[in-house]
Order: sequence, then C-alpha cells, then structure tokens
Amino acid sequence: MRHDPTDRGPRAALLRLRWPRATSPGRRRAARRRLLAWAVVAAVAIGVQRSTEAVSTARAAWLGDETVVVVHRSVEAGDALGPADVRVEHRPTATVPVDAVAALPPDAIAAIRLTPGTVIGRTMVRRIGRSGTAGSLPAGRVAVVVRTGDLPPLATRGDVVDVASPTWEGAVATEAEVLAVDDDAVTLAVHELDAEATATASLAGPVALVLRP
Repeated sequence: MRHDPTDRGPRAALLRLRWPRATSPGRRRAARRRLLAWAVVAAVAIGVQRSTEAVSTARAAWLGDETVVVVHRSVEAGDALGPADVRVEHRPTATVPVDAVAALPPDAIAAIRLTPGTVIGRTMVRRIGRSGTAGSLPAGRVAVVVRTGDLPPLATRGDVVDVASPTWEGAVATEAEVLAVDDDAVTLAVHELDAEATATASLAGPVALVLRP
C-alpha cells in the first residue's frame, strides 16, 4: 500500500521517525574545539570587562578633585599656623591622605614639625589655648570618657574602636579614636552625632570596646 504524504496519523508519524545517527570521532573533536573556542571567548570577555572596570575606578580616583591645605614654609612643632604658612590646593583624590583637612582650623598650631609640600592632616594641628585633649580633637569630633569597669584594657592611645552598649544591643559609636586609657576608663574622640548615645551607655554601666584593625 502506497503511503499517503498527507496522512497525519500514528502510522505516518512512525514512518517519519528517524533514528539518530552515531556521532563520528571527527564530529566530536569539532564540537570540543567549538566549545573550547567559546570558553576562551567568554574568558577574554570577562577579563576585558574587569580590566575596564578597574581602569574606570582608577581614572575616577585620579580625576577626582579634593581641596587640601599644603604647608608653604617650614613650621616647627608648637608654632602658630596662619595663612602665610600654608596654601590651598586642589589635587587628585588618589594622592590625598584620608585625614587631610580642607581648611585650616582657627588658632591652629603645629602638633609636629611641618615641612614644605606636606598635606596637612587632622592629627598634625591643634588649637591654641586649649588642653592637649581638646586641641587634638579633629573637626566634627568630641571627647567622651567611658567606663570599662573590670574589663581588661584592650586598646591603647591612637587605636580605633567601636563602643558596644552595656546590653550588647549594638554599637553606640563606631570608629572612635582612643585618646587616653586609665585603670577603669577610656577617653574617646567620637563623632558628634554619637556623643550622646556614648555618654548615656557609659552612665548605664561599663561598656566594651571593640578594637578595629
């Protein structure tokens, strides 16, 4: 019986069925080569993307404009700093220290010897007519004394710590700088917005200091 090409029944489906042909070794090798080629292309594309992102980040850092105060002439430690001693410059972000100041504080004196070309940081200057602690406070910081009780001293002067509340509900201050350490108390330079919470936590009981690297 002749097969009707218009037949769409089960028998026609069986007649149209074709068993898959065995893949030859040559075809398998060609498929592997194509797969390897695509893998190489993908790896190159990822590498190019990452390189482009790194270049963009570096370019942004070098094109960024930061205002800094630069020493114009040598100033000895303890000497007053005035407009004649410094100049304001604009430098790429990548070359600016993280603690650089954008303006000279009023009544500033040099905390260390400053040489021409030095970008002034917060710790390099302090205020005239104030205690050593007050004069060394960076802009936007205040000094707070917290009680540590019987906890062993962990931090020393210059360390950066987070302050945990007595109830361990979370940090009441972050990135506080240690100014002084006594037997059962520590003086910290905290951000102005953290001062009230830090003082309140210390009044409620001994606080724990979490040392930052």
